[in-house]
Amino acid sequence: MNVSTVAPTTTIPTTTSLPIEPATPEQAIEVLSEISTPEEAQAAIEAIAANIDTLTGEQLDEIAQVVSQAPTEVKREFEEQVNIFGGGLDSYVPADSNVTVGQRRALVAIGAVLAAAPVLASRRK
Repeated sequence: MNVSTVAPTTTIPTTTSLPIEPATPEQAIEVLSEISTPEEAQAAIEAIAANIDTLTGEQLDEIAQVVSQAPTEVKREFEEQVNIFGGGLDSYVPADSNVTVGQRRALVAIGAVLAAAPVLASRRK
């Protein structure tokens, strides 16, 4: 008689990680600096946007550096929620851009001066 033995199977429970909403700007920066899900990135951006007025210059610079390296979708979400031209994010490189916010601000100021220069020169004559 041929008897075959079947080993019992064991099922290992799996856990599903739910997006953790960052409670502080520091946690939000950490979430954005790691590879995160779109939901985690959105929660982190919302936390940053809610606290943007209380962040230090160092924190804003770190946020600008981290988000500048993020995928385009994250950058677009960030730009929708945060006024990137409001100050403090001068080192941030927006989506579809090669220049920082600070460089863009300088270019706009130079353009305004150059546009006004012919008007000023013609009034002096």
